[in-house]
Amino acid sequence: MAKLYFLLLYCLSSVESLFAQPTFQGEIRYAVHYRKKSASVDLTNISLYPAKQDRLIFKDGDWILHMDTAKYYEYSYYNRHFNRQYWKLKYSDTLAYMSAADRGGDTQDSLISTRVIHRTDTILGRICDRFVLRTKSMTLSLSFDPNIPIDPAWFAEAKLNYYDVVYGAMRSVYLKMVWETANFVVVSIATKIERRLVLQSEFPAIDKAPTRALPSY
Repeated sequence: MAKLYFLLLYCLSSVESLFAQPTFQGEIRYAVHYRKKSASVDLTNISLYPAKQDRLIFKDGDWILHMDTAKYYEYSYYNRHFNRQYWKLKYSDTLAYMSAADRGGDTQDSLISTRVIHRTDTILGRICDRFVLRTKSMTLSLSFDPNIPIDPAWFAEAKLNYYDVVYGAMRSVYLKMVWETANFVVVSIATKIERRLVLQSEFPAIDKAPTRALPSY
């Protein structure tokens, strides 16, 4: 009886530690949609196309985004320890990576403005705020629930793709993304949120896989 009581206490404490965690750990699934703005636009030029579902696994600032049927990519992976973003291509076992310490891009990627608009969306029953980032070439709108918190310090040194700006403002993971350029719009919206323990084995073993550095763009 004493052993059973101890086991119950241990299980309850494990559940409480999971669901009372101050930062999000778990998995989010998204449905992905594409819209071109003119008949001449070739959607196959979008690296994500024609993925219809994404699956994000997030833990302590590390994340991996699996793309179900993207033309070129199996997944994209950000490793906080090395401050690098990795890409697994379908035709290669080598992980290509780029340092996230550099902003990269050209004048078309220069930041014009950012803002947060409160209580703009309801996604899966959650009232969300919206973060809007504009550059010369695109507008990125990310809807997020502040009750799914992350630590923005995890991305303070991640300049690539404006991660430091995005996560610094949201302090959360996105539940909806609208990526709009002059030619197309990509919308990704959460269909399931699962707070759960994430195992290290769910991320690539980058110390064992062949890797190749990409030049800064």
